Amino acid sequence: MEAVRQLGSNALPFLSRWMLCEASTWKERLFRNLPSVLQDQAILVSLLNDKTDVRHQLARTGFKVLGPLATPALPLLSEALTNSSPVIRQIARDAIGDITREALTEESIRKQIIRRSQC
Repeated sequence: MEAVRQLGSNALPFLSRWMLCEASTWKERLFRNLPSVLQDQAILVSLLNDKTDVRHQLARTGFKVLGPLATPALPLLSEALTNSSPVIRQIARDAIGDITREALTEESIRKQIIRRSQC
């Protein structure tokens, strides 16, 4: 996640794309219709796994790492709250919480420092 920190807000297009990716329905249907013997074959599982869950986790973690630097993504995240996928809606809620909570925390710390310096 150090790479995300170094990229800063330049990472937002990637994080947004990862957040919005959805599992391939044809791969899911194919896997469900395979005989159970074949479903246990590691090579088939890896070929049919489109890594959507990994991308979602990377997006979730990336937004958290960026915190307030991800503020430009708030309009997209707000729109994602109405997505048909409950996973995407949850990632958007978590990301908005991480972005705004940290921003509020940093702002309140700055205010406390200013108040203390004025005393």
